[in-house]
Amino acid sequence: MDWFRSGLAEAQKRAQEASEHAQKLAAQYSAQAKEQGTWLAEQATVQAKQLREKAAQEAQAMQARFAEYQAAQKAAGAAAGAEELARYAITDELCEFVSGLTYSTFSDMDMDALARSNKARAAPSDNNEDGTRLNPWQERHAMLVLSKVEQLQHLRFALCPK
Repeated sequence: MDWFRSGLAEAQKRAQEASEHAQKLAAQYSAQAKEQGTWLAEQATVQAKQLREKAAQEAQAMQARFAEYQAAQKAAGAAAGAEELARYAITDELCEFVSGLTYSTFSDMDMDALARSNKARAAPSDNNEDGTRLNPWQERHAMLVLSKVEQLQHLRFALCPK
């Protein structure tokens, strides 16, 4: 029976040592995890700051491009006389209609129907394979409309920032 008691005491002693060792390891790993968590949080903060700065720079660049675009549009409109406006069918009625267009006018558009309509109307050429590029008259017409209708300038930039 003594051998049983001594074996039980030895087992209890080893269990106690294992428990103490486990507590030390848990404390050590907890400290390491806390350090790693702190390091990860610091890294996330640095990356968030970098992303915020990059976004701010991109926003400034976009605002600058928009300002340049507006200036070019105003210059194009100023250069256009009444005769040129008439030649390119820029009327008050057209300007009024275009000023009523909204973002949803374009976002709600059925793109498949538009593509079929464009294919039916536009004949492809060697330098315009799919028939979707504007010809010189259409391009000047669009530039003049953009220069005359300020709401369209903002809408165009919202739809196609680049």
